[in-house]
Amino acid sequence: MQWYIASFIAHRGVTDVRTVTVLSRRYWCILLADSTDLAYDRFLGLAGQTVRTLADQEGGGWSLSGISELLRVPEPPSEGSELMWVEQEYDPGGLENYIKKKEQLRVFASPQCSGSNWYVCDLVLVEVHETGSHGNSRLVWTNSHLIRAFDAESAYNSAIDLGNKQASESGTHRCDGDTSHWEFAGLRDLIQTIDEPRDGGTLWFEELDVSSEQLRNMVPPRMNLGAFEWEARSGTAR
Repeated sequence: MQWYIASFIAHRGVTDVRTVTVLSRRYWCILLADSTDLAYDRFLGLAGQTVRTLADQEGGGWSLSGISELLRVPEPPSEGSELMWVEQEYDPGGLENYIKKKEQLRVFASPQCSGSNWYVCDLVLVEVHETGSHGNSRLVWTNSHLIRAFDAESAYNSAIDLGNKQASESGTHRCDGDTSHWEFAGLRDLIQTIDEPRDGGTLWFEELDVSSEQLRNMVPPRMNLGAFEWEARSGTAR
């Protein structure tokens, strides 16, 4: 059995006019499955159930846009475990805006009335060169990890500790032959989960205001979802 994390998007109202701003939500969920195909099918069922519940609670008008991402989770969910990671490049100004101050983190800026004792922290690690350079941009990894804590302040402190532990010493990393290392730069976000990280659990959702065209572009073909792309590259059977 393999753990997977996926996001799906639900929207409210019509989506056939390009100039219309569509109220949408992107949900992130986690589950176990024997294969990526079965994980995709389970997520579709979970998404449909979530949208039906949402429509009942908020008066209808909600529809499922589709699955926007599907990824293999590298390790079973537990305290400090990694859920997913993203590699990006930023210029110095863009990197400064990417990292959030403590009061901007979602757990402090928009606290939930209720939730689990689990949190997801997005740790930002920046590649620092001792020799050579990465050009005019900085290579950035954003690693998402699970944190278990009694409250938001404890979760924040645990996230900072985890980020500092992931930083590496000088010369421990190489980029195109140059010596470098990873430096912990801060947090991109800290989110209290809705459910604990259990099979079929909903971790969090975010509100989106996007155009109809943007909404359609956020739902790629099934074969372009991360887990399927990984299997196509590696030749792993589904």
